[in-house]
Amino acid sequence: MLRQVPDTRILLAIVSGVVSPHIRWNPPVKLAGDGHKQRSFAEIMQVIQQMILTNSIDLSARQTFSSPLSNADLARLGESLLEVMITKERSLLDIHMPQPEYVLPAYISLID
Repeated sequence: MLRQVPDTRILLAIVSGVVSPHIRWNPPVKLAGDGHKQRSFAEIMQVIQQMILTNSIDLSARQTFSSPLSNADLARLGESLLEVMITKERSLLDIHMPQPEYVLPAYISLID
């Protein structure tokens, strides 16, 4: 579909820091199922909390955008559109998070 509209521009984006870690790692959220269900449940809990207790969550969202990609840019790369977008998104992620964020592990193993 993108190739049928020659003037289309693609802008890739990454956003982080929109779900409170306090809510994301809450014990009931961990019981919600797999990672996707946990994130969805955490998002719902956060919205409910923000509706009931306004200004109760102070977050700083972080956004990173790529430079616009045109169909000509994508055609020059010679790969499939999806593969190019995944490659560009991975390099954008390296820019977005140059250092891995510290996440408390559920289990720590000490090896001598």
